[in-house]
Amino acid sequence: MARRSHRQILVQTLFLKSFSCWIVIGSLAGCNAEVARPKAVRSAPPITATVADPTPGVVEIISVTAKRRPENIIFFEVAYKFTSGSPIKNYMLNLGFPGTSVAGHKPMDAWEVKPEGMIKTGMPVPDPAAKDYEVTFAEADSPDRGYTTISNKFTGEIDPAEEPISK
Repeated sequence: MARRSHRQILVQTLFLKSFSCWIVIGSLAGCNAEVARPKAVRSAPPITATVADPTPGVVEIISVTAKRRPENIIFFEVAYKFTSGSPIKNYMLNLGFPGTSVAGHKPMDAWEVKPEGMIKTGMPVPDPAAKDYEVTFAEADSPDRGYTTISNKFTGEIDPAEEPISK
């Protein structure tokens, strides 16, 4: 018979000690049968999902200002108002520049949108041909299902660049 190495003896000893500890712990766990007995479960009333406002949202874009800032950043201030429904979904402010391939989007969750308010955002537009803008507002039940435009299309001209302040 082959002689066992010290490593084998150590591993077997540790295994037997840990195994015996688990047997002792397992037997102690069953000693108090009162604790192990499950208590009666009361049934909770069923939860039903309801939509707070089933009316589809309709937004009126009241006014838009678009100013070109240094480094070709265009800063937008969009005044809007829900004329139907209320902000309970996901929203997207769409910013376009006719005659260019530049477009931007500002996604917003329902908590960021009020029944009436002002959205302020900016975006880089390096194309000097971008002189005009168009803005729309869209909503979606879930962003992965796509957005539907729910507002008027507001168009206008971008204000020229502000001069940087010299020191």
